[in-house]
Amino acid sequence: MGKPFDTTLRHLLEAYPADWLRLLGIQASGPVTLVDTNLSTLSAEADKVFKLLEPSPWMLHVEFQSGYEADLPDRVHLYNTLVHHRHGLPVDSVVMLLRREADGPAMTGELQRHTPRRQNLRFVYDVLRVWQLSSDSILANGLGTLPLAPLTDDAKPRIAQVIRDVERRLVEDEVEPLEANSLWTAAYVLMGLRYPTDFAKTLLQGVRTMKESATYQAIVAEGKAAGLAEGLAEGLAEGLAEGLAEGLAEGKAEGLVEGSRATLLRVGSRRLGVPNSPTLATLQGIRDFDQLQRLTERLLDVSTWDELLG
Repeated sequence: MGKPFDTTLRHLLEAYPADWLRLLGIQASGPVTLVDTNLSTLSAEADKVFKLLEPSPWMLHVEFQSGYEADLPDRVHLYNTLVHHRHGLPVDSVVMLLRREADGPAMTGELQRHTPRRQNLRFVYDVLRVWQLSSDSILANGLGTLPLAPLTDDAKPRIAQVIRDVERRLVEDEVEPLEANSLWTAAYVLMGLRYPTDFAKTLLQGVRTMKESATYQAIVAEGKAAGLAEGLAEGLAEGLAEGLAEGLAEGKAEGLVEGSRATLLRVGSRRLGVPNSPTLATLQGIRDFDQLQRLTERLLDVSTWDELLG
């Protein structure tokens, strides 16, 4: 699964492991730690691996999929085997299909191999189809899985209400602005799996807490360009225009800064993936218009947010 969905989901699993375990029906009786997923001996990398420190420790491997791949069960089996080989613990694997396009005949939850003499492999894994989940159950779960709520079948006919319910959870839980911003960013990115970009943009612009976030500023600045180069030029022009209007109305240069930051976030999210909370905090702390412009211009020359800010 390619960016930006994998980056977004990996960040959510890193920040909220307990919430995702509950969604998968796993009640951990001890601490849960993240494990390095780079299986470099075969140039392979699983999406996320957890170590459950229970009386009988075990590993949980989670793999996300947004498109159909008939050989996915073989790859999941490979990751499962490599994780077991590296850590010496039992490993369960879960495949999360993010949309119907990822489903197909191979997604049975079981991989079998036979020789002419006998069956020599039977590998069982779980398959979770996100669109079949209840949006209400996701909304009642932890914060870390809230961005999945708009992807369910039962959310689609009442999507505006589901977005308001997400906002209500963030308000009721008194979520800090930076954390709320990160969750809204994830929701916006993941909605691209099921809804047109313009629809998602329009829907989220009506959310009060969204308007207060850097993500809303990025959405306002979003142009129609599909490529990074075109998006950079168009988004910069729109962001600066909006910033100039605000700055003139308020009699200060703050509008220019906000418009430039919005462009940086929008184009940077497309180029580098959704920024995590520390990165967002750093970007929010930059008040110099010229510095924001220079960072935006450097997006084509870097491959990570850390490299950009470094």
